Amino acid sequence: MPIFESIYVNPSRRDLLKKLVALGVTSLAVSPLAYSRSLANSESRIIYRDDPDYDDWRRSMLWKSNAPDRYPDVIIQAKSEQEITQALKFAQKNDLQVVCRTSGHNASSSVLRNGGMLLDISALNELTVDAQHKFAYVQPSVKMIHLNEELRKHGLDFPTASCQTVSLGGYLLGGGIGANTRYWAKGPACYSIISADVILADGKKITASKEQNEDIYWAIRGIGPGFFGIVTRFKLQVFPSIKAILKNTYSYPIDQLPKVIKSLDRFSKQHTQDERVSVGISVHNHPSIAGEMIVKLGVTAFIDNAQDPTATAKALLAPYAKSTFAGDAFDKSENVHVQIEKMKFSTNPADRSNQDNFTTDNAHAFVAIAKLFKDRPTPGFLILDLSYNSFNHERLKDASYSALGKHKISAIMHWKNAADDPVATKWFARFNALMQPYANSHYINEVNHEFPERVKNSFTSEKWEYISMLRNKYDPNKRFHTYLAY
Repeated sequence: MPIFESIYVNPSRRDLLKKLVALGVTSLAVSPLAYSRSLANSESRIIYRDDPDYDDWRRSMLWKSNAPDRYPDVIIQAKSEQEITQALKFAQKNDLQVVCRTSGHNASSSVLRNGGMLLDISALNELTVDAQHKFAYVQPSVKMIHLNEELRKHGLDFPTASCQTVSLGGYLLGGGIGANTRYWAKGPACYSIISADVILADGKKITASKEQNEDIYWAIRGIGPGFFGIVTRFKLQVFPSIKAILKNTYSYPIDQLPKVIKSLDRFSKQHTQDERVSVGISVHNHPSIAGEMIVKLGVTAFIDNAQDPTATAKALLAPYAKSTFAGDAFDKSENVHVQIEKMKFSTNPADRSNQDNFTTDNAHAFVAIAKLFKDRPTPGFLILDLSYNSFNHERLKDASYSALGKHKISAIMHWKNAADDPVATKWFARFNALMQPYANSHYINEVNHEFPERVKNSFTSEKWEYISMLRNKYDPNKRFHTYLAY
């Protein structure tokens, strides 16, 4: 017996709501689904609004502790493609909109919606590596750390996210900005998707690639959490493993930030930035003076295929070491070997968190944003950085990803106490106001989805219209939730 056959609500959810309204019942403390059901014998979990553990399950769908006040009617954990199809049939019979969850890392907690079904597929985490052909076959809930570990057994690698515990599904659907992406993928990690298995709203399973179902293939390469289907497996192009990472770091007083960016702009006009080099500017507490801030400029070289990787990295970093901005630093370290594991972090599910970003052609926008560093909630931490020239890559026609601008400015804030929530909310409102004159676009994976214009502006107008057309084509009954603000 299919696992959802015995929990079909009869009368249907829509009919039941109509009857309840006719009786004068205009609000429900629990989902109407709870009025008629008996669970089939299955390892899959089905959690309803009246389940005593419902709120624990709801909160567990996020990696962070500050869950918004949004409540799905039912949470279903499917452990196979068959169970996903059954869940979609159940959603259709009960007129439920569906949102799919792999690890719940989205900054706006978009996996939590009011009403409908939260379909948790975090059990789909199979991983296979074809080392000979440099392919990896990954289900959507494979975590970044596990992909990296398995690939390195074969001398291979993949553009890795800064967070080790994020799942590949959301990371790739939203584009995927990771280490060495401009060299490996010639852009975001989604450019390395060769093909994908997808279950559509009607339950049909297809394969999307350049050769078949090209429009779905276009969509999954950057659409973000507004996708109108469920990817159950990706085929990825992988790359030779990094042999050496060297980094130069230069520190300055905070009031020197405008001069540092001006010097970096001048330098970039005189020197073409190699794709294997990343440049970033961040704000930090002064190491020895309480209340003071400093700026750090980091230049990192990633080498994967040179005969002498260390020498190659040093050669790429040498022009930066001879630059004006290097000479102006009050403290510096150069040609420091870095392990890629040290460049990533793991999220603490006990933390409260928020993040946002914008892309721009004007790196000096970071001067205004940096002023917000002092006002972050405490205790907690704030990652505030400018990824310089990181978005200066080709936008492919066969990918929905289309964030515009040379640079990305992002803020990721973590704090411990619920009492600091209003401070954090106010801080991000100021971030939003300060970005407005400078923002070209946004990176959909880190944007606040509660602002509809922010979501829309993550795409060019042409690609946004095409996304809407595809949604109407493949999900005419709106079985899947679209972006949170829409």
